[in-house]
Amino acid sequence: MNECELTVAFSSLHSPLEVMIGCHYHAVAEKYAARHPEHGESPAVKEIKARMVEAGFLRPVTSDEVEAYGDIDYAPTAGLHQWVEALCNVPWPEQRWVLPKKKVGRRPSLGEPKPWAVEGVSKSTWYRREREKAK
Repeated sequence: MNECELTVAFSSLHSPLEVMIGCHYHAVAEKYAARHPEHGESPAVKEIKARMVEAGFLRPVTSDEVEAYGDIDYAPTAGLHQWVEALCNVPWPEQRWVLPKKKVGRRPSLGEPKPWAVEGVSKSTWYRREREKAK
């Protein structure tokens, strides 16, 4: 599978269930339903497996492989291993604290004290005094 094909496959696989199924077949040689009986044979899982076969991430096993490895239904391909490795190499996000930008408008920002609060009077009293001072 070349890089272009792998990119197309990446863009079509995105749900947490798809990641879970991909990681299962990457790490374990057994049926997905054997480890996850609660939803292992659900229509969603069957659809995802079919999409992964179509994308080249899984391939149906042969009867010889079933005899050699036991009760398995699909085998991982090199593309699946590359995809899981790529997922494992995604760095953890970093948390950075930022201060919000000041809002433009009539209302003072949260960091500036209100003038009537500084003087210890109500807002209407402060405005009345300001109007009297202006006369």
